[in-house]
Amino acid sequence: MGLVTLSAIQQHAADVSGDGEIDSADVTLILRLAVGLPINPPEASSKTAIKPENQVVRAASSLRVWLPDLHGDTGTDVTVPVYASDLAGVAGSKLQINFNPAVLQFRAWRPGRR
Repeated sequence: MGLVTLSAIQQHAADVSGDGEIDSADVTLILRLAVGLPINPPEASSKTAIKPENQVVRAASSLRVWLPDLHGDTGTDVTVPVYASDLAGVAGSKLQINFNPAVLQFRAWRPGRR
């Protein structure tokens, strides 16, 4: 593996998720396509095969992502869970959280439990 400079057409093709960036979500989607898996797998109960040309990447607007309202005393650590709903069939995603560093200091990220 090495670094390559992509042409404008290659960059557009590599942005499978359509978010304007080439990142791990795109890698996941490309790998699924490369081995013949659907981008958005059908529900477990569905026996209908999905052909690659009929696949649709679900728009981010159909997902709900939220953070709970939390408060903490100055200088204390507060664990802030990130919740998401309706993730069935989602192969990859990107989440960006912005905050005011004068008010909040980021310490660590840990994957949660299901």
